[in-house]
Amino acid sequence: MPDEKREAEEEAHNARVEAARHEREVSDNAEEEAEAAKRRADEAEREAGI
Repeated sequence: MPDEKREAEEEAHNARVEAARHEREVSDNAEEEAEAAKRRADEAEREAGI
C-alpha cells in the first residue's frame, strides 16, 4: 500500500510539473506573438507614413 501511495504522489507531482511547464510555454508563445504583432503594426505605420 505505501508503494501505491508513493506512486500516486509521484504521478500527481509529475502532472503539476508538466502543467507548469505547459503554462510557461503558452505564456512564452503569447509574448512572442504579441511582440510580432507590435512589429507588424509598427511596420504598417511606417509604410502608411504615420
